[in-house]
Amino acid sequence: SQQQRNRSIQERSQIRIYYKIMKKIITLTTLFIIALNLFSQNGEQPIYSMVDNKICTNNAYISNSMSMISNLEFTTNKICDLKAGKTLYDIKVGRFNGWENEPGNFDVIEFYKKGTKVLTFKNQDGIVRLDNPRNLYTSNLKHNSSNNYFIERDLTPNAKAIIFLGQHYGTDLPNLIIFIATPNDVKLVYCKKMDINSIDSNPDSFSMLLQSNINEEGDPAITHTIREKNGILWLKNN
Repeated sequence: SQQQRNRSIQERSQIRIYYKIMKKIITLTTLFIIALNLFSQNGEQPIYSMVDNKICTNNAYISNSMSMISNLEFTTNKICDLKAGKTLYDIKVGRFNGWENEPGNFDVIEFYKKGTKVLTFKNQDGIVRLDNPRNLYTSNLKHNSSNNYFIERDLTPNAKAIIFLGQHYGTDLPNLIIFIATPNDVKLVYCKKMDINSIDSNPDSFSMLLQSNINEEGDPAITHTIREKNGILWLKNN
């Protein structure tokens, strides 16, 4: 009947409109993915975010498996206080029991708030003091630390970055380990094999020039920059 033919024409028209819309969506999605890939390769990205005053980490920037060492016993001792806003944290470091002669100066970092543990970080490769003469990567960092254990940077009145360096083996790169402390919490936000080539720090800005490869047989350096922007740390592939 005429009514059925009209309905069939209407349905075909709706199908054509549907496919046109889906084609546009697929095209826009593809363009978005391409743009996102280009941004991630060449642009600048935050290595974490702050949402409602909470630290939100990105697992893409954290490589630290503790499965092999999760049950090892350890002893820590306090090295200093750390103030984030009006909150005071105690920082303790120590070694796994029986690992006293292993490379590095300590394997465990702990943060305490009013006597309560808020974070324990363990690393089987070891972590070093910045005045460790046996570490190839600490020689240009000591002057950036007030305690020879870590580098700290106020990002906002209530947020602070705490930067440790891991132990290297042979010419392998050390771990770059970054925590963020706020009055509410302390979180690990970055742990990757990375060399700190230089640090540019002044009251108005903070940045670290990093390298993620070892120059062998004239290979060009693969460099990156972590810098402070809008109260958080951003990473850029140079």
